[in-house]
Amino acid sequence: MINGTSTHRLRLALAALASAAVLLLDLNLDLGRIAISGGIEQRALSALEDTPFGGGPSPERELLTMPRPLRMLALGGSVTAGSKVEEEETYAAIIERSFGYEVHNLAIPATGSEYSAECIDSMIRSSRIEDDIVFDIITVEFSINGVDELDVLLRRLRLRYPDAVIVYVHLYAIHYEGGKYRNGNLRCMKRLLHEGGADRESLSRCADPVVLRAVDEVGAIMYPLPPIFHDDVHGSMAWFDEDSTHLSKAGHFNVASGVVAVVENEWPNIPDVPRLGSWHGGDQCYNFFRGQLPEDVELVEGELTNFNQRTGKFAIALGKGETARVRFNVDKDETRLSVAHMITGKPSLYPKVQVGLRHEDDQPKDMMLSILKPQEEVAHIQRWTPVQNVARRGTNVLSITSLEETELPFRLTGIMMCSVCQSIDKIWNQRES
Repeated sequence: MINGTSTHRLRLALAALASAAVLLLDLNLDLGRIAISGGIEQRALSALEDTPFGGGPSPERELLTMPRPLRMLALGGSVTAGSKVEEEETYAAIIERSFGYEVHNLAIPATGSEYSAECIDSMIRSSRIEDDIVFDIITVEFSINGVDELDVLLRRLRLRYPDAVIVYVHLYAIHYEGGKYRNGNLRCMKRLLHEGGADRESLSRCADPVVLRAVDEVGAIMYPLPPIFHDDVHGSMAWFDEDSTHLSKAGHFNVASGVVAVVENEWPNIPDVPRLGSWHGGDQCYNFFRGQLPEDVELVEGELTNFNQRTGKFAIALGKGETARVRFNVDKDETRLSVAHMITGKPSLYPKVQVGLRHEDDQPKDMMLSILKPQEEVAHIQRWTPVQNVARRGTNVLSITSLEETELPFRLTGIMMCSVCQSIDKIWNQRES
């Protein structure tokens, strides 16, 4: 186990948390009160005594040490990716800078858990992280953008990284209308606070039951963002950007402190040499949401365009009657195929499309066709929809034609194939037996 014989210290306080203290003071937050009930975790906050803002190092306090930097993988949507704050102000960056972890942030804005569930192997490979890297800590944050296939994602992570501390970061948006909180999570937290259940374990129960089951199944740990209306958490409204959804600088620091506090509690269980499991066949995904076509993908017909100049989001856009053709390679015998596309609106602002797929050796008349119906969603996010077509080993051609005139053109943002996802239940049950 990781112990105190190392020279590499986990920098919980000293100069790193001195800068954190500056951040909090700049935000006019009351350090003494915000510490209560997880606002800023008490252990991390107490380290401020070792900084110029406190009384100097305490001889009674013993810093945790480790033989190497802990490796952390951060997965999530726009909050984890850093929307509304600078990159260095995200909780992942704060943990790396202030607490000494080696952090790899692979969060994708406007994205729920489906993409990571079906493409986590491809995500790590395409990010140029070493294939055999072993993560000690994995944070997962998808409560804002959607938790479809969260169980698949957490199972795949546990199979690949059997010793990792997996922390589900449970966030919420503030929906307040007509004098009431419209967010069920917040209403639940408020009720628990009234009943006196303000600890982390109690607040975790306010999460979606789907999340709770998935988290419990793989032995993960829930870190819930504390409720904003806790009487003892002064300045909690400053945790959010003015959009009431994304975290502010103070909110990110809060989450960073909370995640590190969870990891500290699990410290004795982190092995010196953690095991590396298997992807069990892995996945093959191509995403061009960020504006780049992978080397083994060819856009035969259509154009990749930037549909959001401010945030740099790209898609292959199709108006009524327009067709896009994408040629790509498949390295598995047969695998199901899903297409990534944007959705928003009730009713949907996007059109119905026809999807075709054929192997390059097949005749065009043999192309399998299916219809992709528009999906409704309040937010404007990516959604991954399985199609009836099956991709085969070798070169395949995907064809998509827009069938309707709508306010927004159909926007294709990626292709994904996950062979292991079709058999994850069997693989997981064999592991348990």
